[in-house]
Amino acid sequence: MRSVVSPVHHGGFQEAELGVNQIGDSKITNHLRTQQNQEVAAKQLQEAKAEPVLFAIRANVSYDGALDDDVPVPGNAISFDVGHFLHIIRKFNENWWIGRLVKDGSELGFVPSPSKLEQLKDHKRRRLLTANSCFAARLEDEAPYDVVPSMRPIIFVGPALKGYTVTDMMHKAIFDFLKERFRSRIIISRVVVDLDAANKSSPNKLLLSRTSIKKGEQKVSWLMEETERIYKMCRLMQLVVLDCDQVNHPGQLHKSSIAPIVVHIKVSNQKVLQRLIKERGKKKSRAMKVQMLCAEKLNQCSDSLFDLIVDDNQVEDACEHIADFLETYWRATHPTENSQLID
Repeated sequence: MRSVVSPVHHGGFQEAELGVNQIGDSKITNHLRTQQNQEVAAKQLQEAKAEPVLFAIRANVSYDGALDDDVPVPGNAISFDVGHFLHIIRKFNENWWIGRLVKDGSELGFVPSPSKLEQLKDHKRRRLLTANSCFAARLEDEAPYDVVPSMRPIIFVGPALKGYTVTDMMHKAIFDFLKERFRSRIIISRVVVDLDAANKSSPNKLLLSRTSIKKGEQKVSWLMEETERIYKMCRLMQLVVLDCDQVNHPGQLHKSSIAPIVVHIKVSNQKVLQRLIKERGKKKSRAMKVQMLCAEKLNQCSDSLFDLIVDDNQVEDACEHIADFLETYWRATHPTENSQLID
């Protein structure tokens, strides 16, 4: 009996081979698309170097760019911690901005947008829910960034109470020095509005009478107008020094949207401060107690509440100390000018 051999059909092999080819083509297409997107992103990054600051932000969260594989140009993500300030130059897309840390020598790179950080937070929350729901509940819903002035205004406090000769004379000497040192790069402006008014205005107290409501609304209105004026000055990208009549403690500025640089003019030796107050005459020394109390409260503050503490014995040395600090801040906020000087 002769065996019959069935013909072999090659269609299945051909289909499989076709599928493999399609997968290969798809990988090549995706690779080319990724390469093109990276080239576009790199071009925008280069163009942004010559552009002005669009706006500034303060981070309320930490971000490690080294752990993110979704950066438009690999290796060009900006890492930051809570409290760091960043200048944003342009918005690249929905998930990424182009900007830099406000730090001397920092490079331009990609900053995750609020929506991108929200995606990362959701991913982290889901992961924690799987592991432990108690930890997931602790993830805060605070906005990832606060918008702040492009140039943080500088506010001086100490050595004692403002409105009294010793403190006012020291501040005037510093202001006069800074005007001369920085000339066309600085604005010094007086602020009479209480920048802490928003924190002091309790809604319950304002509801007690129509008069208090009107006064409360007026205070808030003045504060908003003054805040807007400060923001406008800071958009000029000059150093902005605020001579604030009613700010005597860093705690008054803790929740302020202007995110100032707080400088403490410190006289550590109480006897030296007492002598300075007495030298102003009997009238001035009558308020010795209140001035010494203010100085004591300032000296008890944690160093972390201040951006700079100046405790030099001589006014001239103190002025140079402040000028060095502000020159560093200027370089951090004007990197384009620095590169032009190098070239």
